[in-house]
Amino acid sequence: MTSFELYEKVAVAFPPLSPIDPCWEWVNVHDGERTKLDVLTRLIDRLFGAGEVVVAVHSEPGAAFQMTTEHAVGLISDNILEYDIQVADLGFTRFFSMNRSGVATGDAR
Repeated sequence: MTSFELYEKVAVAFPPLSPIDPCWEWVNVHDGERTKLDVLTRLIDRLFGAGEVVVAVHSEPGAAFQMTTEHAVGLISDNILEYDIQVADLGFTRFFSMNRSGVATGDAR
């Protein structure tokens, strides 16, 4: 399955987000010059631990990848301020979302 095919399959599985919903605590993961890797890594580790995740990059065209959380941090950092990015565990019970503005949130349902 290509990254574009995986994107088509998983993009609809992510929950809608509302910045005012109290279950979503938003944090800044970019300082205006670079990614705050310590903040991003802690958020990803808290949500997913070590393991495999699905990362959806809302580029044009969209792409999705299955990878380790360590690689996900790198992919997010490489694309921060360019695209909205969402991450989920393989069971789609834990979610991370980063807006292209550099703020991110996560939720374990």
